[in-house]
Amino acid sequence: MRKRHNKMMGAAVLAAGLLMAGRASAGSLDPTNVPGPTMHTCEEIYQKVDTFASPKTLSAATTVVNAGYYAATTLAAVDADLTEANIKTNVTIFGIVGSADSLTYSASVPKTGQTTSYQAGDDGTYKSGVAWPNPRFTVGAGTSNNCVTDNLTRLMWLKNPDATTRNWATAIIYCEALDGTGGRGGYSDWRLPNWNEQGSLIDAGKTSPALPMGHPFTGVQESYWSSTTSASSTGSALIVSMNTGNLLIGPKTLLYYVWPVRGGQ
Repeated sequence: MRKRHNKMMGAAVLAAGLLMAGRASAGSLDPTNVPGPTMHTCEEIYQKVDTFASPKTLSAATTVVNAGYYAATTLAAVDADLTEANIKTNVTIFGIVGSADSLTYSASVPKTGQTTSYQAGDDGTYKSGVAWPNPRFTVGAGTSNNCVTDNLTRLMWLKNPDATTRNWATAIIYCEALDGTGGRGGYSDWRLPNWNEQGSLIDAGKTSPALPMGHPFTGVQESYWSSTTSASSTGSALIVSMNTGNLLIGPKTLLYYVWPVRGGQ
């Protein structure tokens, strides 16, 4: 009886061994070895993620970026427009120090300032255009206390323009001869503004003067010369009425006021 029992136990052990061998050869889900070098602990995974997510500091001395952070390995390859000429002066982006004149502006069309609608579909309905910044104007200090920068166009105007009337040719000569004294910030590149520049000060929702509310200008006169000659009559030039905001055309021999500007591109 004992022999028979021992034989049965031996057969059962053999069968179990064969079954286990069969499971292993068929693709067992149970690991048969200790974790290998390709397996990582939670701490190792955390350290790896933390290293990848850590910000990298760039300097003006190099624009090289480690592969994996961008599609390319240099900022120039990532964005060809990321150059000092396309960044405002005294502004640094990814180690690139800007050198663009701070008084340059884009060609985007700004809002007119008119907010009242007189008929559906008019200017007051849509109020289309680039929104005016707030504040719209910034007054200079110290030696630039007679300079006002328009934060919409980046043009710089005299806070208190000259109150003397001149003909068109003399108006141009006067602006070209201005130096940086008298609160003009040391700038000597003043000029007579063109029609678009002079008209950029107009607020179509205001009159007498047609300037934005809260503007800092003083001594504003009724009409000012622009440097733009009339295409229909070259003996005349375009004039901007700061009283009504209207565009006028007058012979260059007439006398109007002058409002110097600088900046633009």
